[in-house]
Amino acid sequence: MRKHRRHSGILSAGLAVIGLALFLCLPAAEIPEVHAEEAGPDVYGESYCVIDGNTGEILISKNAHERLYPASTTKILTALLVLENVQNLNQYMTFTPTAINIDPSSSTLDPKAKIGERMTVKDALYGMLLKSANECGAMLGEFVAGSEAAFAAMMNARAAEIGARDSHFMNAYGIHHPDHYTTAYDLCLILRAALQNARYRELNRTIHYHIAATNMTADRWITNGHGMINGNIPEAGVIGGKTGSTPQAGKVLTTAVDRDGLYTVTAVMRSDVDNMYTDTQVVLEYVYGRRAGTVSPYHYYDTYDQVQTTAALKLRTAPSLKGGISGSVPAGTVLQRIGYSDGWSHVIYGNRTFYVSTAYLTVLPSPPPETTPPVTGPPETDPPVTDPPVTDPPDPPSESASGHTEVPSESEASTGTPSSEVSPTEPSSPVSRETEGGGVTSAEPGPSGTDGSGQGSVREGTGSASESGTAPPERGTEPGAAGKENLLAILLPAILIVALLAVWGVLFARHLSAGKNRSRREGK
Repeated sequence: MRKHRRHSGILSAGLAVIGLALFLCLPAAEIPEVHAEEAGPDVYGESYCVIDGNTGEILISKNAHERLYPASTTKILTALLVLENVQNLNQYMTFTPTAINIDPSSSTLDPKAKIGERMTVKDALYGMLLKSANECGAMLGEFVAGSEAAFAAMMNARAAEIGARDSHFMNAYGIHHPDHYTTAYDLCLILRAALQNARYRELNRTIHYHIAATNMTADRWITNGHGMINGNIPEAGVIGGKTGSTPQAGKVLTTAVDRDGLYTVTAVMRSDVDNMYTDTQVVLEYVYGRRAGTVSPYHYYDTYDQVQTTAALKLRTAPSLKGGISGSVPAGTVLQRIGYSDGWSHVIYGNRTFYVSTAYLTVLPSPPPETTPPVTGPPETDPPVTDPPVTDPPDPPSESASGHTEVPSESEASTGTPSSEVSPTEPSSPVSRETEGGGVTSAEPGPSGTDGSGQGSVREGTGSASESGTAPPERGTEPGAAGKENLLAILLPAILIVALLAVWGVLFARHLSAGKNRSRREGK
């Protein structure tokens, strides 16, 4: 019985070793990356992020973790820290020279606060959030921490607690500094944290506020500068947000919306005055449309062809009817197209890129490949004496013969497609895409269109267009590489298993031999 158990134990150990070897030799299963966000539409702004206000989950984004300057959206965090550290908002504070003598181009109260002016913390908070008054932000920081540097340290510590780890603050009000930066994602987290404070929510959603007369200035009346809060820009369900603007930051806009059972927080960064609201509307339209099932997932297809407008069309900065309008083009305009998405074509006009309705475009025939005419020498006037006769050199090869891909003709690109739609062709030459749109001019609205169709590489989400028509081959994709890899993948595990079996067999044989010798000794 003991002998049987010993043999069974050795057999089990051997099988375990073989199983482990097989497991280690198997190719590792590829674990896909899990992203909470899905691709979203392109906009004029360099960066945006939309998160679920309840969970903090990213819904859609573009360059959400790119460090940019926040400008006056900094004041969201300033207000939160003041509310967390000052219980009695009716306390008075006196404006100091350091709070007043800030950048003269700063946004301020009207009239600007004066050195020695006394104002309540509450009034200064409203002045900072609604009027974006920098002297109020600077004074609030001093009142809470004693100095600008000390308050900036508090801001950085609180930002880290919130999860805004790509942010760094140097002052309480957002005046430009190279080391004062954040990201669209971090701004969403900061506004989300602020809106969890009941006193902040009350402050932020206020449209009009009266600052009572002080010891040095008469009454002031201020209005919330966020167009979606004060009603100048219609958007349902807006409950908070803040604007920001400096030459270095461009236009920055944060917006919180609660409607249709979904609470979202949005940040758009490095936009401009004509697009910061339309950028926000485009992404909100997409997020709430996806939730309601009225908007299809966004896909972007790279292409490279020439199209001609069949009607006057608006040049938009985003693929949506809510996208900002930067001008218009008349019927018959020839445009270079670099991509398309649902109903919209991405075109180059001048030195910028825009979106136009695909339904009112036709694809122009592709130009024939260029060829070089044969080179001939000058006619020989004197008869040759001893030299060989002069002959023309052979024709050089054409581009198509030298390996260049020929562009499909119009009939090939539009086979089976209705005339009202445009079918893109495959890229035939490199193209780069700029991320900024042009200035604003008035234009008549053009109708929305149907989807473009045809061949092209699919790109889900935002980003630049294809850098070249054909991607270089990756390493290991040369002919025969895959077969060699497969053969090695089969042989290596087999060799290892055979070796392990041989070792186990030798050990097992030695064990049996030792057992027999032990039995003989015991028998004697």
